[in-house]
Amino acid sequence: MLSKFFIERPILANVLAVITLIIGFISYYRLPVEQYPPIVPPTIQVTSKYPGASAAVVAETIGIPLEQAVNGVEHMIYMSSTSGSDGSYTLTVTFDIGTDLDKSLVLVQNQVSSALAQLPGGVQVQGVSVKKVSTNILLVVSLYSDDDRYDEAFLSNYATINMQYPLARETGVGLVRVFGAGQYSMRVWLDPNRLQQFGHDGCPGGYCGAEHRGRGRPGGCPAGAEWPGVSVYHQQPGQTVRRGSI
Repeated sequence: MLSKFFIERPILANVLAVITLIIGFISYYRLPVEQYPPIVPPTIQVTSKYPGASAAVVAETIGIPLEQAVNGVEHMIYMSSTSGSDGSYTLTVTFDIGTDLDKSLVLVQNQVSSALAQLPGGVQVQGVSVKKVSTNILLVVSLYSDDDRYDEAFLSNYATINMQYPLARETGVGLVRVFGAGQYSMRVWLDPNRLQQFGHDGCPGGYCGAEHRGRGRPGGCPAGAEWPGVSVYHQQPGQTVRRGSI
């Protein structure tokens, strides 16, 4: 009966259809975001880095202590982790839909803090980061040089220095990650015979690298003629051993 009523009155049917569309468009633009039901489980990421370590070493020295500490946190559904050959470690903890993520962030942070003493010294120096992030990638931006003047390492460092942190400050951005060749670095070989002449059996170079990080060009150690003159340690008051000597 109802279908026959509208078939016999096509003008009325079209008017009602147009009115329904107008009401739908108005409701779409005026509907608050909070009224959309949450359908994606919230996640918290725990990240750290162990420079020079392989993926297996990272999984054993970082993954096991952190996962044992975080396991069983309130409202957690499951967690997954990845260990990279560059020494990076990422633990993603997924929670129930509707969980207060601010409260869960504090709980995860407390559990991670309790496991810091079990991590290697190099990891403790790098620090462990705990953030509320989404695992879904919203946008991917590629940097390239039209005339091949800049290589992959330069572009990666340019993005890290000039783009990563300004973009992360934008409203609604949870995490900005730079993929590519990585930051500038330098490997230094020290002469053990020269070290013995100065009365050192070990290698103090790692401490020097930490003290002088950030000098010179952004993202690297002192460059050019500055490099040999960087002090490694002070042997006696007034006597300084520099990199060029060892």
